[in-house]
Amino acid sequence: MNQFKIFVPILLLAVSFSGGSWAAVPTKMAVISKSILKGDGAVQGGQAGGVYSLLDLKKFTHKTAKSERLVIEIGDGSMQKLQGRLGYYTVELQKGRKLILNFSQAVNTALNEKNLASKLASSPFVKKSELRFDRVGQSTSLILDLKKNTQVRVASVRGGVQTGRLVLDLYEDHR
Repeated sequence: MNQFKIFVPILLLAVSFSGGSWAAVPTKMAVISKSILKGDGAVQGGQAGGVYSLLDLKKFTHKTAKSERLVIEIGDGSMQKLQGRLGYYTVELQKGRKLILNFSQAVNTALNEKNLASKLASSPFVKKSELRFDRVGQSTSLILDLKKNTQVRVASVRGGVQTGRLVLDLYEDHR
């Protein structure tokens, strides 16, 4: 019984101090998930809860135009830099020719149909883009019709020094 009286306070001290040590670890940008979609497929990620926004879409095309990277910057509900994990999202590839991105709880967006079309006009992969907002479901969808059969690598990047991002690498699918 006497040993139990000594063990419990030591255990409580160890547990309370071990939780505090995590606060000293700096937050780093980290890839949360990575998936490859071919033909028909879907991937989901992020976390439910909270309110989010779409801040920007950036396009980077490889010199040989055999690949292209789309980076969607995600913000918080106030259109500010997002710290931490992205909100809940789904990315669906249909028959390698249509890419549908759905961002749940994304109630604000700096993107519109006109600037989205302008950003993607020179894309070797994207033929047409569409932006939809569902007020009832509080979600924003980005629909991309693709010029050729495409495979997509999807990676979500936790916000830290920079805002959270969803990264899509598009590659021609030679199947």
